[in-house]
Amino acid sequence: MQNKQIGVLAGLVGMLSICVQYVPSIVLDMWIGGESSVLPMIGTVGATTAIYNLVPRIAGPLFVYMFAVGLGYYLSARIDIAQEYRRVGSMVAIGSSAPVAAAFLGATILSISNGDFSSISITVVVLYIGSFIVMLVSIAAPITVGAFAGAALSHFQTDDNTPSRPVNADTDSPSDSLSKSTDENSHTQS
Repeated sequence: MQNKQIGVLAGLVGMLSICVQYVPSIVLDMWIGGESSVLPMIGTVGATTAIYNLVPRIAGPLFVYMFAVGLGYYLSARIDIAQEYRRVGSMVAIGSSAPVAAAFLGATILSISNGDFSSISITVVVLYIGSFIVMLVSIAAPITVGAFAGAALSHFQTDDNTPSRPVNADTDSPSDSLSKSTDENSHTQS
């Protein structure tokens, strides 16, 4: 599988993850409150918004990890992850960061066109940079880590007969030498 294909797959997972984590809150904010509320009210508008926003805040990260583990599992079935983990990891990180950067850039352009930046201050710049970092940490980082987890899951599932410790390793650990000396002592005494 080529780098571009891995990056595109990671980008698709990134776009799905952005949709799962951020779109439900935006839609809920449009549907709750006022006289044209689509969803039933639970107490005040604030309480209703908080309760309805809990669902995507809980489900969003779970879906991100599910998508990421699925990506890793899929890639592991097609690539020897043990040999190419650096290439795959970097392409997954880059591919999953691209939709985050595109979404952030799109939101910034939309804010500028709406006139939200009447006065740019250091606080606004710090908040925007912080928001971008939060998006990267909540989308791209879990996808990269989850892809490796999915690859490991695939590897462990296919290698059922793999020993738990290497059989050809020459280790001089204290536990190995202790077990050898105990075995030798039991044979000499009998």
